[in-house]
Amino acid sequence: MKRFFYLILFMSMFSTAFSQFSERLFGQIGGTLGADIMFSEGTIRLESFETTNVNYATVFFAGRMNFLEFSNNVALSLAAQPTLSVGRAYNEQGGGGNISFRLPLVAELNFNSAATVSTRKRVGFSIGGGIQYIKYPISSKPVPVATSTNAQYLGMNAQWWEPVLVTGVKFVGKYFYAKEINLRVAYTNKSSLENTNKNNSLELANENITDFTSYAFTLSFLQYINY
Repeated sequence: MKRFFYLILFMSMFSTAFSQFSERLFGQIGGTLGADIMFSEGTIRLESFETTNVNYATVFFAGRMNFLEFSNNVALSLAAQPTLSVGRAYNEQGGGGNISFRLPLVAELNFNSAATVSTRKRVGFSIGGGIQYIKYPISSKPVPVATSTNAQYLGMNAQWWEPVLVTGVKFVGKYFYAKEINLRVAYTNKSSLENTNKNNSLELANENITDFTSYAFTLSFLQYINY
């Protein structure tokens, strides 16, 4: 009987702890159409290039955990936003369609609406920053960015980390599900960036990108799925 009592007590404590932890977790889904653009430039094999990548469709799956809740209306959180985009690059070579992947990892300050499960504010905002991983493109086929000396194109197929800033305006919509209009801005400047695939060339060696600069912005709409 005593063991049964201890088991009930343990299960009750575990259930309470799990409930408190789950109240600090927030999930979102959303995306954007066209409002997701990256400008980049650099040099491959002494050939300079400039290219603009417009993502026609972008899908977000976002997760956030509050690790400090200062009040019902203010919280500090860690968030991840896996992002998949379908778009096209535009440059002197004609560019090409591609699919890219991004993963920002950010710390955010959240105020008022959607800051915690206890807030009753209908409008709020968040601001934060961190780092973002990019794989561009996902496929092994590089994106054409410059012309090589043998009349074939030089392509870009790379991955890198970059600083990122995020901010969002949140509001409670119909049926009390919170929504968010989110802006993400990223910038990087690297002296050398490894191209992970050979280009459209007879040479087998990879051509690294030097003096690489990239900046991007994404304006998106997100829907909370558990708040």
